[in-house]
Amino acid sequence: MAEGGSSGEVGIIGGLAVPDLTKANPHRIFGIRGHAVLGASLGVGGYYLVSGKEEGSNGTKFDFSMHGFELAYHVPNNTGDIYFGFRVGVTKIRTKDVGNTIDLMFSPYHYGVAVGQQYFFWSNVVGIGYEGSILHAQPARTTDTTGTAFYQDAFNMLSFLGTLQLRF
Repeated sequence: MAEGGSSGEVGIIGGLAVPDLTKANPHRIFGIRGHAVLGASLGVGGYYLVSGKEEGSNGTKFDFSMHGFELAYHVPNNTGDIYFGFRVGVTKIRTKDVGNTIDLMFSPYHYGVAVGQQYFFWSNVVGIGYEGSILHAQPARTTDTTGTAFYQDAFNMLSFLGTLQLRF
């Protein structure tokens, strides 16, 4: 990762995320990720992911964004590197169940792992790759303007993403 004086990476990511909630369908997801190099193989940085506006099969609205910190270990190979990352952050969920007239906002914490492969070209500056991750969102609670409490169950989300990276 630190070959050729690289001090960090930034990139765009996008693909498909599959929450394991009965009220949520698979979502398109896109965002950015980046990190600074701390040594020959260690990087620390962050990510920001935003879902598409898909609705559940019964008309339930469930949109989300995830942002947080990432600690990644890179294993260089001849064409790029493989990375293993640990992610922790906050999820913003906007949902509306059938029959509800207001959007509900939840902000649970999430954590999980990501594994990916990157292929670099153009003097090891530009790269493409893929990533898989599994993140666990904690249960959450919110209230509406009348003080009524609503609860969001914990869930897991499996993501399959493509990446376009730039080293600097």
